[in-house]
Amino acid sequence: MYSKFTINIPATTANIGPGFDCLGMALDLWNKITVEKGFSEFTIKGYGENDLPTDKTNLIYQSFILPFLHTKETIPNVKIKCYNQIPIARGLGSSSAAIVGGLLAGNNLLKNPLSNNQLLQLASKQDGHPDNVAATIYGNCQLVIDNKSSLFSSNITVPSKLKAICFIPDNSMSTNQARKLLPKKVNMKDAVHNISRTSLLIKSFITNDLTNLSIATEDKLHQPVRAKLYPQMNDFFKTLLIAGARSVFLSGSGPTIIALADEKIKSITYQIRKTAKSHNINGDIRIVSISEKGAHIKT
Repeated sequence: MYSKFTINIPATTANIGPGFDCLGMALDLWNKITVEKGFSEFTIKGYGENDLPTDKTNLIYQSFILPFLHTKETIPNVKIKCYNQIPIARGLGSSSAAIVGGLLAGNNLLKNPLSNNQLLQLASKQDGHPDNVAATIYGNCQLVIDNKSSLFSSNITVPSKLKAICFIPDNSMSTNQARKLLPKKVNMKDAVHNISRTSLLIKSFITNDLTNLSIATEDKLHQPVRAKLYPQMNDFFKTLLIAGARSVFLSGSGPTIIALADEKIKSITYQIRKTAKSHNINGDIRIVSISEKGAHIKT
């Protein structure tokens, strides 16, 4: 709609323990994309500035053109500047942020012919992970439903007092590599286990009752298998719960580990450093809120 504008896109965490491929949550950690119509240029600052492509193969640009292809409109020349604060390949939705950012940019230049739900469909086809994508678009916690040939998302309000304490290891992890470990079939008892925990997790959030949050984020479908890639994972889970975390889980396919807490933040942060040191793992710690906002445009 405007010839120059900025898009803010949040990081996201998917699964939240038991909600494999259906739960995602937006975090108060943001990438920014500035878009200006008129001439072609692509620059990146921050994460990925030395690694990501700055031509038309970039995921943001590939997503930017989708609304034009969808509406059969002419693709304009644009100047795109990216300011990346979301670490790449760490399980924090950097790919979803790129895709949604590109889609919003294209849709805005077209005067927004596509609804958020249509953007969800396009982004999910591009990314393959609707849980991340939904949280990126809508913010908060999102429950994504695959209804045959279409998707829709249901909003879940997260208690505002909760903070996400993120331990982000220096080493990256490919989502595709982490997914290769997952079994094609699961045990019925394990499926029931996750269904009950996912239900309890949603209830805990919407009723603002965090008493059973540690139980609510238990998982038997993907984290035990991924522990082969992260042998230190269970030690983090155990020690951070003892330190006062309400729950601990692998963010997406990892390697980031997130502890949710409403108190004892310093104790949990100290324990993260202690556990990381005991396993000789270097990384950053980010303490962020859950973002009620999804990706949005500032002119």
